Amino acid sequence: MNASTESLERQRLNTHAANLAATALAEVQLGIRSPALAGEQPFLTPFEKWTAETVITPTETETGAASGLLRVEVIIRHQESPLVRRLTQVIRVDPNRSALPAAF
Repeated sequence: MNASTESLERQRLNTHAANLAATALAEVQLGIRSPALAGEQPFLTPFEKWTAETVITPTETETGAASGLLRVEVIIRHQESPLVRRLTQVIRVDPNRSALPAAF
């Protein structure tokens, strides 16, 4: 019975982490979340036990030139469990609409 309860809790946390990762990635695409902030950033209440970290890497073409695409990785962590969820996507971001740093 205890193992079943723990398994259910892990599934609940994993599903919640996946939803938060998708939300954080969408916020980057919309320019709502600034990936320029370094390190883990806490979510607001009622998600204060969760943090999000955004890692942005510019991509290059085969010749080494800038491709105009960014590899965005969102890392979600839960503060009370060893849960880490990562979501990565390659996106094109309009610098006029986003909160991306000027270097990108």
